[in-house]
Amino acid sequence: MPYSGPNDRDLPEAVKKLPKKLREIWVAAFNAAHKGRPDDEGYAFRAAWAAVRRVREGKKMAEEQKAKKKTEDGVGYPASAYLHVPEPEKPTTWSLRVRDARGKIDREQLGQVAAALGPKGFRGNRAKVTDEERRKYARQLISLYREIEVPDEDIPRYLWGIAGMKGPKEKSINLRATLAEVESALPRAFPGLDMWAVEVFDDHVIVSMHEPGMARKYYKVPYQVTYKQIEGDPNETEVIDQITFASREEWMQVVPTFTALKMFEQDDGRTRWVAISSGMFEDREGEIVSKGFLESAVEVADRVGDRGPLMIYHIPGTRIGSCDFQAVIGGFLLESGLFDDTEVARKAVEHLKEHGDDYGVSIQFFYVNKSADGTYWPPGVILERSVLPRDTAAFPWATISLKELGEMSKVKISERKLKALREMLGEEKAAEILEQLENGAEALKEAGVRWKEVLEEDNADEEGEDGTGADGTNDAGPGTKEASDAGDGGEEIFEFVLSDEALDGIARKLDERIRDEIGQQLVPALEGLNELRTALKEMAADIAELRKAEEERLVEKARHLPRATMRRIRRPTRDNPPLTEKETDGEEEISLAEVAERSLGLKE
Repeated sequence: MPYSGPNDRDLPEAVKKLPKKLREIWVAAFNAAHKGRPDDEGYAFRAAWAAVRRVREGKKMAEEQKAKKKTEDGVGYPASAYLHVPEPEKPTTWSLRVRDARGKIDREQLGQVAAALGPKGFRGNRAKVTDEERRKYARQLISLYREIEVPDEDIPRYLWGIAGMKGPKEKSINLRATLAEVESALPRAFPGLDMWAVEVFDDHVIVSMHEPGMARKYYKVPYQVTYKQIEGDPNETEVIDQITFASREEWMQVVPTFTALKMFEQDDGRTRWVAISSGMFEDREGEIVSKGFLESAVEVADRVGDRGPLMIYHIPGTRIGSCDFQAVIGGFLLESGLFDDTEVARKAVEHLKEHGDDYGVSIQFFYVNKSADGTYWPPGVILERSVLPRDTAAFPWATISLKELGEMSKVKISERKLKALREMLGEEKAAEILEQLENGAEALKEAGVRWKEVLEEDNADEEGEDGTGADGTNDAGPGTKEASDAGDGGEEIFEFVLSDEALDGIARKLDERIRDEIGQQLVPALEGLNELRTALKEMAADIAELRKAEEERLVEKARHLPRATMRRIRRPTRDNPPLTEKETDGEEEISLAEVAERSLGLKE
């Protein structure tokens, strides 16, 4: 429901705590989004909180720009970049810089500051601070080292003494050297086994092992390292005494999971992304997108030449790229495309290059057929895919890796698509990705992860529309999760029950063009309410054209006729007849939403 103003008593408690100016912006953005999508309150909440965040970020940026800065080698640094700031209004008095111009902790600078606080100083120059300040700054420096996950053993030893803190016992080798020792000790501990260490962690090793007549498997192997002191050493220096690995009975079989989003620089300077956005294996919500579903969705995209955009967190107006390649390989949906040449996309690329391991990709699609065990069957249409934190991406089995190579003979992909993939990524990278996808699928099956391919036509027909099999049993899987986005920064899964008649008007609202327009029209709310009102009038006129004359009657009817369920979700479908010449030729453009309607058999 819309709100009357910043003092509305029905405002959420979190909003009531905002300053009046931010409440006004929140209410304006919420009402604007609600007017455009009256049936989608979660969308209105997201738009409102996004508006507040944008204002806060702008204010913070403005404050930082106005703040005094100290210039070093032509670069300005705020007071927050320094440990020693005796006079905030006089940048010339600031010293011991530990952060870069963007506010990130600079490891190299930490080392220089540590030396300056030490007995010899940095390049002979010791920091001119009091003993109390020196102890305080040494403690702060140790905290900063830990913040960027530097092991205590690697922090300069003299810093612990200056800080008055007890440091770790000195070892003759650091953690990195210890891990190397663990890796070399593994084959000695298990002679005769065809195995090697994929990756060594501080308490376990991921092992790749091949046994005769069986596919290669991966195991998590715990280990312990014991140390001993060197006799007569006054510094009590420790060295490795023994490395003990867990017995075979204690090994745990695992599935190799790797970064879901990869980026490559093309010869023309543009950045290409590659991702595994879905697959035919059980996801975090206990649901499965069948191989047939994915293949039918890709066939639709191949026919119409529209694969949808790359966005951020499924938020309208956040397009950062395009998708120009899709293929289903080993049950995985491999997608690739280019980032847009826009300011937003460039910022996204810069961030992802630094933090790419923290992000994955999730798709949004239309579906009609979902069985009781949580499996989605064809047909379907993919609308878009979005970059979002890996732990929130629905499909967790991302398997792009450049470490393990297998046989390509089992990889099923058309020559045309294989050629396109090689042209995009190069021969070597394309081969590595294809091989790993096939190996990943086999590993998931061996690990017991549920997966489904399309049944034969006669078997598929035996399964009832209610999800029961031919024998009348109901193999229901875990329940579908529901979430509402009534707060800041959440995400939503929402479900509609629609009649075929009502689907026409609703589906059109999901068209990329409309959603982008709505998102773009909300931006003026951050710059001025007057511009927002003007934009909303234009947007309302566009939306009015999409509604049928008897919209209210259809919506009411849809509530009581649960004939077809459509759920719009952020994840990763039967063959459909190709579009006729009448549908594809001519000057009329076919939107992705219209393609969805026709492909799902909901419109003639």
